[in-house]
Amino acid sequence: MEKELKHEEMQEQFNKVGGVLKEHEDTLKRHPELKSTLEEHQTILAVSMMNHWLPRDLGRKLIMLIILIVGISGTMAGNSNWLFILLILPLFSPKIVMRISIIIGYLKGNHKK
Repeated sequence: MEKELKHEEMQEQFNKVGGVLKEHEDTLKRHPELKSTLEEHQTILAVSMMNHWLPRDLGRKLIMLIILIVGISGTMAGNSNWLFILLILPLFSPKIVMRISIIIGYLKGNHKK
């Protein structure tokens, strides 16, 4: 049974795989199947780290909560302009940011065919 990795462990593995890809670039040119396997593993780790709706660290969660409270209280006070501040909240979600990045990359033509 595989254990679920913590965010720090995934980040550490992602950095190690990236280091191996950079450090042994010449060797990996002779073994393209190994290089593609490492790149695939690195991609899986990157997606796993970004596959959460809420931010991981406490600081961003607090900022997100403050924006939510200010937006709701301003709207309840009768000023509908505060609703626009709530549009900032999705930018704190790693999952939404990842999806936006994928769409932008696809539109720019930076995708594999």
